[in-house]
Amino acid sequence: MKERGLKQKEIAKLLEIQDATVSQYVNEKRGHQIEFTGTILEEIQASAGRISNQATLLMEMQRLLKLIRENKVLCEIHHKFSAVPAGCDPLITGCIEKEDLIHVTAKG
Repeated sequence: MKERGLKQKEIAKLLEIQDATVSQYVNEKRGHQIEFTGTILEEIQASAGRISNQATLLMEMQRLLKLIRENKVLCEIHHKFSAVPAGCDPLITGCIEKEDLIHVTAKG
């Protein structure tokens, strides 16, 4: 959102967080351990352009979270930061729904 011209104060107000928190993300003092690439990064950038109020923020956040689950990026994050049990299955844990898996498989 900052790259698209929003000021940190505007971003903070929209996200309902402190200005200092936005600054920490922008300056990579927070959240820098996770790097999104490819499709996810492109979708995050597209979402940033669509967010203009609380309603669009919620819609885009839910869309991105679903995409992150469907593409098993959530699994990658869990493996990076948590002790994930051997044989962990996203269908069993609820990280992904069977319908989402079918959708991802159909997309290729």
